Amino acid sequence: MSHRGNSSRGWTRYGADKLAALARALQGQEPKLSRQQAAQALARSREGTRLLARIIESAESPQVREAAIYGFAWGTLRSPQFCLLLRVFEDSAEHPAVRGQAAEALGPRLHDVSRRGRQHQRFLRAVEAFKRGLDDPAPEVRLWSIFALAHPENAWLLPKLGMMVEDLAMVPGMWTVRQEALWAIRWIKDGDIDCDPRSL
Repeated sequence: MSHRGNSSRGWTRYGADKLAALARALQGQEPKLSRQQAAQALARSREGTRLLARIIESAESPQVREAAIYGFAWGTLRSPQFCLLLRVFEDSAEHPAVRGQAAEALGPRLHDVSRRGRQHQRFLRAVEAFKRGLDDPAPEVRLWSIFALAHPENAWLLPKLGMMVEDLAMVPGMWTVRQEALWAIRWIKDGDIDCDPRSL
């Protein structure tokens, strides 16, 4: 997981051999290319995004599906993919790392969603899902729910974040839920999005 920001790129055209090599890398079968690098590359291609979506819905291992979702944290996220990742996040039986990666991919897009019609309904559904995620048993889900909801427009989140600064659970490879809550408080109150949570 990368944690900060995302970028949207134009589509890249890959040949069948390149797509096959990236698919193998996503499975961990290419020593020179990490799963995450493969997912980022696949997310730049229309064919690649379709492959990532199929893998996310498959019975692949959590590591492979988490990596596939990682691709959408950096590439184009269209409405069907937004809905797919939201379903993954809402599934309490899903592996916490997979749910956390879905929250990371969705979070920066929440405030890009139109507040009208179906998009507004998706926005409300996502916000409610992440609110529930703040009390999830898994620290990965709690941390990434904070990340997904953190935004200067969401001052209503501050009282809950104030309680979460007591949450000392550590997310493997990341930092504590407490540190993420402190980071979110700084962003909401002071607009300081660039602060490293590990420094808090």
